[in-house]
Amino acid sequence: MNTKGFTITEVVIVVAIIAILFAITISFQGWMRRYNVERTIREIHADLLRGRQIALSENRLVCVTLGTNSYVIKGDYSPVPDGDGDCDDQGDRIIVQRSLPYTLRNNFSNNTFNFQKDGLSNRMGHVRIEEQAYINCIDVFTTRINLGEWNGSQCIAK
Repeated sequence: MNTKGFTITEVVIVVAIIAILFAITISFQGWMRRYNVERTIREIHADLLRGRQIALSENRLVCVTLGTNSYVIKGDYSPVPDGDGDCDDQGDRIIVQRSLPYTLRNNFSNNTFNFQKDGLSNRMGHVRIEEQAYINCIDVFTTRINLGEWNGSQCIAK
């Protein structure tokens, strides 16, 4: 007798393969989300280091303004040649301006801090993205800028 159809073993194998592929897809999506958070934090870190380097090498004030989903780093270029001690003039130059796919959190008053002419930050604090990742925050100290992982109350350097 020749019957057509699937055996229970074949059905179980197909279901198992589909379940494995689904689990791999879910795992890959989580990995990509963490990777993108880390990439974004590393870009912010690089931009902050660039702003600090410009402050030090050009002997000028550099201002950092943090938004909810963006940030701006400006140099005090107006009036020429040395600026006037703020980054509020029309002649001041934008060094970096970025929009982000994540919400930024920080503890800087007025969401701002500056790199002085000697490259030192005028305030200490942190910037973070509230997504799980190995690196998801930045600690800004007077003399350094560290990458880290947010543990719920502080940024632990990595």
